[in-house]
Amino acid sequence: MSITGRMRNAYDASPVPVKRGAALVARLLPPGKLFGPAFGETWNALKDAEGWDQERLQQDQLERLRELLRLGRERVPYYRELFSEMDMHPEDINSVDEIAAIPLLTRAMVSELGEHLRPEGLSPAAYRHQTTGGTSGVPLGFDISHEASAREWAFMQWQWGRVGYRLGDRRAVLRGRAISGRKRGRLWEEDPLNNALYFSSFDLAEDLMPAMVEQMKGYGAAYLHAYPSSATILAEHLAKAGTSLPGLRALLLGSENMTPGQRTFIEEVFGARVYRWYGHSEKCILAGECEGENAYHPFTQYGVTEIVDSSGRPVLESDVPGTLVGTGFLNRAMLFIRYVTDDRAQWKDEPCACGRPGRRITDVVGRWDQEMLVGASGALISMTAINLHSDVYTRMRRFRFVQNEPGLVELLVVPVPGFSSEDERAILDELADKASGELVVRVKVVPELSLTASGKFTFVEQHLDLGQRPWAR
Repeated sequence: MSITGRMRNAYDASPVPVKRGAALVARLLPPGKLFGPAFGETWNALKDAEGWDQERLQQDQLERLRELLRLGRERVPYYRELFSEMDMHPEDINSVDEIAAIPLLTRAMVSELGEHLRPEGLSPAAYRHQTTGGTSGVPLGFDISHEASAREWAFMQWQWGRVGYRLGDRRAVLRGRAISGRKRGRLWEEDPLNNALYFSSFDLAEDLMPAMVEQMKGYGAAYLHAYPSSATILAEHLAKAGTSLPGLRALLLGSENMTPGQRTFIEEVFGARVYRWYGHSEKCILAGECEGENAYHPFTQYGVTEIVDSSGRPVLESDVPGTLVGTGFLNRAMLFIRYVTDDRAQWKDEPCACGRPGRRITDVVGRWDQEMLVGASGALISMTAINLHSDVYTRMRRFRFVQNEPGLVELLVVPVPGFSSEDERAILDELADKASGELVVRVKVVPELSLTASGKFTFVEQHLDLGQRPWAR
């Protein structure tokens, strides 16, 4: 936000009545003042570009690409050396397609290169370090600029507008947030500035959900912002209880894979449209559904989206599956140019009824399956809610949860060199803070963890019967 970090911290620590008063004043400000100049600039750019034809979008994307490549050549050690060897000059790039000449960037390379992907002279105050997981099971640590997060938030709220969302609309949020005061029995917390009422995906137990549902009803949220797994568990509860959440205009569901049957079930129970998008923590690709169908429109202002085959060559044909590769424009703390994701998709070329130009992506298969743990109360907890965006996971090469009884899990850890009891304690503290008594975790260090026959990594080895899901059809 343009409000300083110190003021934001003071706001977060204030009681709800004080927050509400501050929010009433703050919402009189334009987006650029309320959420910061990066947000406002991005919001205005998206507004200006609405209705552009394909030629103008491509020219804008090319200019953004040249700017990124110039930054790489001038200030980023890895790309300065690479582009010099290639004799690549950004001003000579005349088409986004020419990016295919640049070698792919893999997760292993990001781990190895580290600070050599960061622009020289960048202030440490301009970025934060975070981690993400993947099908290999190896946590990846990288840097994200604060400005990139603000810009992405503008993209997110802008695309939600396709299902009626407007800045300031009320959201009930059911994701991986740790609720302040949860150990004292609190199940929700309100953020008046963002008009959001937060719940935790760790609290989806049958005896807790009635109170949560009543609070959602009283709050009058127009949108439910959740993981698909969390929305499904809530939908199962509503269907069983014979109740509903009136007034919902749409469900904003991201961060996990989702089956067609699951989507149908959720829409039937809530009586509202499910809206989905594709993105990832590295901020290289963002693609959102349109108003009328489920294929995804990539944002050309966010980055360059490619699909490549098993040899790394671009897939140009429609309806041919391949691996998603992205070049992100937002993050200037660490450059990801032609970054290979863990996700697969294919192009769809037929014109979209919404009128937006350009190719869409469809049949997206992401890295995050809805692997579940069972809490002490019987609550189902997805691995997405566990959330890997913490430095504690950088102390592990791989890890896996093994569960044989509710509320108790064994965490198998393949450590990095130098892993200590302090690292183990940090992991346990991180999980205890999120799980709020739902999980007792025991750490066991192991030499290695295996992949599945298809080469994918499972984060949960679940020995409990989770039952049949009504949407698995």
